[in-house]
Amino acid sequence: MKSSLFAACGVPLLLVLAQAFADSPPPRENTSPSDVSFLEPGKDYMIRFAEGSDFFKITESGVSQSTYTTEEGKTKQGDPVTWTSTITMLHYQVVRPGGGSWVLLRHAAKPSDFAAWDGQRRAIAILASPQREELEAKPDGKERLERLQQAAEKKIETSETWVNLNHAVTISDVPTRSPSQLSADS
Repeated sequence: MKSSLFAACGVPLLLVLAQAFADSPPPRENTSPSDVSFLEPGKDYMIRFAEGSDFFKITESGVSQSTYTTEEGKTKQGDPVTWTSTITMLHYQVVRPGGGSWVLLRHAAKPSDFAAWDGQRRAIAILASPQREELEAKPDGKERLERLQQAAEKKIETSETWVNLNHAVTISDVPTRSPSQLSADS
C-alpha cells in the first residue's frame, strides 16, 4: 500500500494555478521592477523554502513485509513494517524573472522525478566545474564521470511554475561538492 501527498502548506492558491499558465505574465504582485534581478535566466539554483512552504515536496508512506536471516542463514518473513519517505526538490532552473519577487522556474513535472531532477542538475553543475579535472585525476574518476554524464543526459519531463521567492529561505548556486568535501577543503 502506498500513498502520495503533494505538500503545499501555506502556498497561495495562485501559485498552484500559475503552473498551468506558465506562458502568461507573472501573477500581479505589484508593478515594481524585479526584486530577483540577480538570478540569471537559464541558470540552475538551489532554493530552499521555509518549512511548511516547501512548494515541491512529496511524502510517501506504506506498509511492507519485513524479512530476517536466521542463524542458519535462511531468509524468513517477519512482521509488517510501516515506512515513510519524504523528498523535497531543491534545484530549479530560472526561466525568467517577473515583477517583484516572482520568478518562472523550470522543474521536474512529476513528483516521482524530483530526486532524478536534483541529481541531474547537480551532475550538470559538477561536469561544468573545475571539480571535473579533479575527478579525472582520481583512480575511479572515469567511472564517476560516466555516471555523472548519464545523470546529466537523463530525459526528465519538466514543467514551469511562477513562484514568489519571498517564501525562499536561501538561494545559492547548485553545489558541486558534498558537505564532507567542503569541510575537508577548509
